Amino acid sequence: MNSPRAELKTISPLVRDVIDLLESSDYDCNSPGRLLGVSGTDHEFDVVARSGLKTMVISSLCETSQDMLEMKLMSLRAMAWDCSPDLAVVILPQGANLEEAKKFASVYNLTFIERINPAYVYQEIRKLL
Repeated sequence: MNSPRAELKTISPLVRDVIDLLESSDYDCNSPGRLLGVSGTDHEFDVVARSGLKTMVISSLCETSQDMLEMKLMSLRAMAWDCSPDLAVVILPQGANLEEAKKFASVYNLTFIERINPAYVYQEIRKLL
């Protein structure tokens, strides 16, 4: 059986470094990670991180085109609603125009981080821990 770390080769360097940050903060990470929703559906996120009873999911949309961003974000909202993690983080491409979506972020317990640069992403995730 493959370890969760064995799959890290298929993810972006940014997500890999976020996993390293989380693991250094005593989170157990799976990437890609799965959570079973209350609907019975198994949902996949770039990272599922657990520390004690706290569960965090992270999805990076940095490589997503602007025209596909809203659709992917709607899907993530539904997944987060179904799985109810303690924290759902979405890493967005720099300059993404999502003002309408951001209005609903608190309803769906989503936290947006704009990928201004990797250091900014790590700094913002550290604030959430």
